[in-house]
Amino acid sequence: MDALDIRLEHLAITAKQFPPKSKSRQLALSELASKIQNSRRLFCKGRYNYPEDVYIEALQETWLYISRKIEKYDPEVGTVMAWVNFILGKRFIDAIRRYTRNQQASLDEPVNAGESGTTLLDTLPQPQILPDCEEILQEILREDPDNLFKVEHIKSHPQANFQAIALRRLAKQSWNHMSDEWAIKVSTLSSFYQRCVKYFIPKIQEYYQNYYHN
Repeated sequence: MDALDIRLEHLAITAKQFPPKSKSRQLALSELASKIQNSRRLFCKGRYNYPEDVYIEALQETWLYISRKIEKYDPEVGTVMAWVNFILGKRFIDAIRRYTRNQQASLDEPVNAGESGTTLLDTLPQPQILPDCEEILQEILREDPDNLFKVEHIKSHPQANFQAIALRRLAKQSWNHMSDEWAIKVSTLSSFYQRCVKYFIPKIQEYYQNYYHN
């Protein structure tokens, strides 16, 4: 193992020692995720054969799994990167299956007449921005320290900004509800949200480190 592998193993083992949702555990997990992201060692076979959103979804599911199941990491079996890449590969296969199914139906078409206009998008799992508690994430989004989340909005619809959409999704508001309120297609709202999530992950992590780990 090299220096990075040793550091990642230390962080993983440290995180395992603290109770779920504790500040110390979240601190170790956040640093672990940051170092993995910056390591350039993430590997996902077939990544470039599908839209980038498929990989992003798989990566988000991987972070979520790691944050909830860090106890499953066993240093006797292999390095942290080997474990993470194994999980990422499995989540990528799951994401491909969902993507393939989605291609066979319109995202804006109701699933069936008995579900009051519920669309396929409403039945899909929504991306997790960070593997930390929702309360902190909501606070970061509301505070918007550099006024970035409110400024980023759908063209000609300043009210449909990332801050508003993300807070509503965390509150479990449906895409249809927002679509009706703002007169914007569900597919447009969802696509904008997905792009923003990908773009703002580093900034949210920065806020988390600076304001919630002191």
